[in-house]
Amino acid sequence: MNIQLEILSSTKLICGICCIVYALEKLLYKKPMHDLLSWDVLQLRHPIFIKIPIFDKLCSDNGIKIITVIFLIASLISIITDLTFIIIPCYFSIALSLLIFSARSAYGMDGSDQVIFIIATCLLLVYIHNTIITRDIVFSFISLQLLFSYFISGYAKLTAKVWRNGEALFGIMGNDIYGNTYGYNLLSKNIRISRLLSWIVFCWEAFFFVSIFCNQEVFISFIVIGVLFHLTNAIIMGLNTFFLAFISCYFPLIHSYLLLHGHAVFTLQVFDLQILIK
Repeated sequence: MNIQLEILSSTKLICGICCIVYALEKLLYKKPMHDLLSWDVLQLRHPIFIKIPIFDKLCSDNGIKIITVIFLIASLISIITDLTFIIIPCYFSIALSLLIFSARSAYGMDGSDQVIFIIATCLLLVYIHNTIITRDIVFSFISLQLLFSYFISGYAKLTAKVWRNGEALFGIMGNDIYGNTYGYNLLSKNIRISRLLSWIVFCWEAFFFVSIFCNQEVFISFIVIGVLFHLTNAIIMGLNTFFLAFISCYFPLIHSYLLLHGHAVFTLQVFDLQILIK
């Protein structure tokens, strides 16, 4: 199989799994019907939605449930088929659903939502015009988004004193939403470990973009650290969609690395993806 198509297939697979997990988390999460995050309150931010009945119905509690089910079905179908006339509506539905979820949320899109939206939109463009040039452009765009997001995150941490001294990390562990009691107890009592881990995290993020210019060993090392980093966050903090969303970006990044280096020699096998470049 063509390398581009293998990259596309692997990206599509992980993105689909990510969307399924995202949908299931939304469907299984139970929240109060009339709290501060209910549509009764949030609709005040979108007066146009109130004036247009269809928007109001889509963003209601029942409307969001229906959209989430459609999102889940589209995600499942996107994994099992490569038929253009089926997969284009699937990715269109996924991208549109994410926009509605964003309008419905008090916080807009979070990091994983944005990454999923970018990938889904890019895959939609690929299947609308599935050529070598389109795939090159789309994979390069996803790679730039990934490198840019890591750099901004790392730079922001690097310039923040609470990250440099380690306080931010055990502070996150003590958070009610994303925290972990064991992690908080360990890091709060061992500030040096917290500081060391903090420096590892933001140095890896800030200098991740450098890896694409390095030899294959350095590049693969950064990728492996990234997988372990996001997997750890998923296990400790419950950031499952962050893990899957960012990992799905690594396949286009591998393609961009190969383009940049004129096909360096290495073999990488993940799921059904095997690359042997000469």
